[in-house]
Amino acid sequence: MMADALAPIRVVLADDHPIFLAGIAGLIRDTANIDVVGSAATGGQALKLIAELTPDIAVLDIAMPERSGIEVLRRLRDEGRPVRAIILSTYEERAYVQQALAAGARGYVVKRAGADHLLHAITAVHGGGMYLDPVIAGSHLRVVDNGATAANGQTFVDNGVLSEREEQILKLIAFGHTIKEIAGRLAISSKSIETYKMRATEKLGLRSRAGIVEYAILRGWLVTVAS
Repeated sequence: MMADALAPIRVVLADDHPIFLAGIAGLIRDTANIDVVGSAATGGQALKLIAELTPDIAVLDIAMPERSGIEVLRRLRDEGRPVRAIILSTYEERAYVQQALAAGARGYVVKRAGADHLLHAITAVHGGGMYLDPVIAGSHLRVVDNGATAANGQTFVDNGVLSEREEQILKLIAFGHTIKEIAGRLAISSKSIETYKMRATEKLGLRSRAGIVEYAILRGWLVTVAS
């Protein structure tokens, strides 16, 4: 059965600061198309609520008792739960962003940003995109004419070297799809998907899923950033 396109986006919030959590929940409840269906103060509670309520979006603080937001993301990924997650954090360092993306986050918003950034993130991620807070995107990622350069100086050279199929598969991997899911979607074998992935990552010098996601963001394939 198809989901109701007019139904509100169902969100679970997790943050160990009660006043901040209440403020965010109030903000979201004032938005017509977003509904807070549950809130948690620890990573363990977040996992339980997500399993029980199956929300569309989980907004997770990166530092929580029991389990960090990153650990919650990894557990959700390992369990194959379909919720799309956004990390909400005080940390702006590139290492945290990389860890979040590698664990499967679809968005990263810093707490000092305006409240509208979180709302933009929820809408973008629910629509199938990704969202990096402009503070993160502006200070850590940049695109140059002859390739994509990360903050650590590594350059991913891409002068049209990827085949159309290789690029398609990298995009799907960056969006979080598994090899099996991609094989089913493209109606080709998992072994073929692995081969295309290996060729593409060797051409670009990518060594991890985090690298694939960062490259995809740098190429403008995935990221949605508020203006």
